[in-house]
Amino acid sequence: MNVLKIGLASMASVVANPYQAIPEVQGLFVSHFENILGTSFDLKIVARSYAVARQTEKVVLAEIERLNHIFGI
Repeated sequence: MNVLKIGLASMASVVANPYQAIPEVQGLFVSHFENILGTSFDLKIVARSYAVARQTEKVVLAEIERLNHIFGI
């Protein structure tokens, strides 16, 4: 969960000031999913590498699955 907290904190700082420079960023990685909590879901990750983006995607999807079990959706 620490990775998710760090990711969410980083995301919050970018959302708070979307025009700030993001150092060492290589790209935007986009994934599309169907039937996530009953709807379609586009996940956009800004990361230094594909490997980091994939790991972040796994963490996000695991958290969604955890919430899915809690909400019983």
